[in-house]
Amino acid sequence: MASKKSWKEKITESDNKGGIRKRTDKGMMYISTPSEIAKLIRRVSKGKVTTTKYIAQKLKKKHKVDFTCPLTTGIFVSLVANATEEAVAEGKKEIAPYWRVLKPGGKLYDKYLTHELPQREHLEAEGFEIEEGKGKQPPKVKDFIQYLI
Repeated sequence: MASKKSWKEKITESDNKGGIRKRTDKGMMYISTPSEIAKLIRRVSKGKVTTTKYIAQKLKKKHKVDFTCPLTTGIFVSLVANATEEAVAEGKKEIAPYWRVLKPGGKLYDKYLTHELPQREHLEAEGFEIEEGKGKQPPKVKDFIQYLI
């Protein structure tokens, strides 16, 4: 029976498939890699937050394309999040603070690739106030706009 792959191994596999520029009917698209996403997340300092949309804009500008693939960007943020929690459990210090990446409107992620991770707890530990979501909406960082990079 094959052993289950670690999140770090999954990132390595995805890195080998990413970093692609592709012409589409909407223009030139860039598909990033989890490692490139992790590097951008590591730049978000304590006390600040970002969004997946901002990450996509940074990639678009860096690679001089019309847009980036939103699906893979979100998936790669999730891979980074799970790999980070795996690294934390192993006692590693160099991590990507995925919890500082929010959905549009400052909303927290419900799950990362079907896994619930402690995004809220990390944000609260850094001093962010979390507001409960209304109805089925997820919680969000209060006044998140003032903390955006």
